[in-house]
Amino acid sequence: MASTTRSLYIIDSFLAGFKGVAPYVYNASRREITRVKDSLITGLAVQYYEVAILNGKGSWWAPTAAASMKNLAWPDPVVPVLAEGNGIWTQLYGESALRPQNLFWWIPDTVLSTLPITPAINQGQLSGSWPPIAP
Repeated sequence: MASTTRSLYIIDSFLAGFKGVAPYVYNASRREITRVKDSLITGLAVQYYEVAILNGKGSWWAPTAAASMKNLAWPDPVVPVLAEGNGIWTQLYGESALRPQNLFWWIPDTVLSTLPITPAINQGQLSGSWPPIAP
């Protein structure tokens, strides 16, 4: 059975307006999660892929964008989107899709059910590492 990944295409500032939703930087070697400044929130639409689900709490989502449309405030390193499966966009608008390697958005379970859009279901998953703990 192929794995699936939920995705949201949503304006980051709209998403950030929900209680408990915020961007974080994850330091894998220290297992540290640090809330980042709201300067990363631009009002641009971003494709988010769910990368880790913490049952009963929420999930981590990785932001992605076309190379020419990426958020210039994303922390380095910004890396190409690598995926397993054909449902994850590695190309957007004819360009490579990029994501910040260590930046993730936390979305509590309670928020997902109140969003005015339903996450899409995609065949496949992103490749990489992400936070295994809630903020």
